[in-house]
Amino acid sequence: MSVMPLAPRSTRRTAGLVAGLAALVLPLTACGSDDAATTPAPTDISIAPPTSTPAGSAPADPASPTASEAPTDAATSKRPSANGGLDALGAAKAAETGLADSTVVELSKDDDSGSSWEVLVRVGGGGRELQVDQDGEITGNQAESLSAVQRGNLPDVTVADAVRAAEQRVSGGEVTDAELTRENQRTVWDVSVEVAGGDDYELWIDASSGKVVRSERD
Repeated sequence: MSVMPLAPRSTRRTAGLVAGLAALVLPLTACGSDDAATTPAPTDISIAPPTSTPAGSAPADPASPTASEAPTDAATSKRPSANGGLDALGAAKAAETGLADSTVVELSKDDDSGSSWEVLVRVGGGGRELQVDQDGEITGNQAESLSAVQRGNLPDVTVADAVRAAEQRVSGGEVTDAELTRENQRTVWDVSVEVAGGDDYELWIDASSGKVVRSERD
């Protein structure tokens, strides 16, 4: 029977120390794992954004429209004249807007005020003369007779069409009068155009085609 030689005493002592340390580490590791597994997750954490308003800024008003939602109605009835107040287009628009189911058949700038208008409109088979001030407000409304042509079938070319055609024909001009009438067996708009610092013009515009059929310089 052979006898195995014993390890040196220093080697046996080192092995014993290693085994002892291992025995201590294992319980500590197990304790740490149990603590981590049994610790409840925090419940008071919130990821909602702050609701306070930053200093120096006003709170948004949800009822107020944004710039893109703000009304931008360009077809306003209050179109300014180059000489102040309303021009002919603005006066016609104000009259037809202010009196339901009306159609302008004649208009004239008030010579006394220089900024208000007398507008004759057809409503049904009758006429009403409206006073339209420089702000586009109707300040007067009274019955007025219509001519035979104004009582007839309304033309395709409106007073607004005639005003635009006249002002396009006379550069720098502004319409001061327009009347639906007859000229040489033709229904026309008789339109007066005033040019600041220049001559005045009278144009006859076909009420069916919108073409200028005749013009005179005053």
